[in-house]
Amino acid sequence: MNEPEIKEKLNLLRDEVGMKSKEIKDNYETINFCRDEIAKAKDARNHFQEEIEKKFDGLDEFKKKKDASKITIDDLKNQRVQLINESKELAKIIKEKKIQRDALNKESRAPYNILEEHLKNTYEKLLTYDISIDYEKDLFERIFLLRERVIKSKNANDAHVAMTEIYTSLKQIDSKIIYVQTKLTEEWTNLKKMYDSVKDAYESIKKMRGSADVQHEIVLQNYAKLIQYKDIVARLRNEIQLINGQMTLLEEELEKIKAEKEKAKMEERYKSVKEAIKNKLAGKKHRFTIDEMRVLLESGEELETDEKVTQ
Repeated sequence: MNEPEIKEKLNLLRDEVGMKSKEIKDNYETINFCRDEIAKAKDARNHFQEEIEKKFDGLDEFKKKKDASKITIDDLKNQRVQLINESKELAKIIKEKKIQRDALNKESRAPYNILEEHLKNTYEKLLTYDISIDYEKDLFERIFLLRERVIKSKNANDAHVAMTEIYTSLKQIDSKIIYVQTKLTEEWTNLKKMYDSVKDAYESIKKMRGSADVQHEIVLQNYAKLIQYKDIVARLRNEIQLINGQMTLLEEELEKIKAEKEKAKMEERYKSVKEAIKNKLAGKKHRFTIDEMRVLLESGEELETDEKVTQ
């Protein structure tokens, strides 16, 4: 290749290096964009993961509260069963007392105070009035009958009092049952609210996991792009390196051509100066230019020989 062809080739290679360098710059802009996207996606993904961990911590706390609530519910249920059994037992006793009272009232056939007054009057007649033997016998029979009725009436009253007292206890137990049932309802309501919260938490976790997966996918996609563009940059750099190697060889060849041209030029110039010196020496004109003096000093012997020959 001659000098123009080499220069043209060098210019083409320089243009190619320039284009590849610009392409590298453009790829680095894309690489930096991918890095920014990776950083943002990682931050978003990590944020979702931290929120998920907080939700799971909350679920652990819920488990503790749930276990405590279940223990409370079981205890209240046991209390309720015990109170209901006591209530049933007292109701059974009240029923028995009522049957007993009603039977005694039926047999006594009058209230206790009336029977007692009637018995008192009968005693008074027997003890104070002057009565016949037959009437006296009749009063004695009445007294025995009245005494039995009084006793049954009193027993009926006692059964009623006992029944009233048991009924009061039954009302107290029923109040306790209502209280326990209220507490149970509250615990069940709170437990339901906790389960609803857990359901919401799991829904939230599911959504956040989906969002975290999306961000993770963005990270992977941008990593893939990053590797792709880094490979492109590496390829372009290798290509530039190869082109630079070609340019070095061409520049060396161009320098060689220039050196040869410069050498030929200098030889021609040297020859011309040398001829001028010879002419001056032959004509006894010894005023030399700087170039002629340098050539004269460098080639003194040869010129001297030539001068002798001329003489």
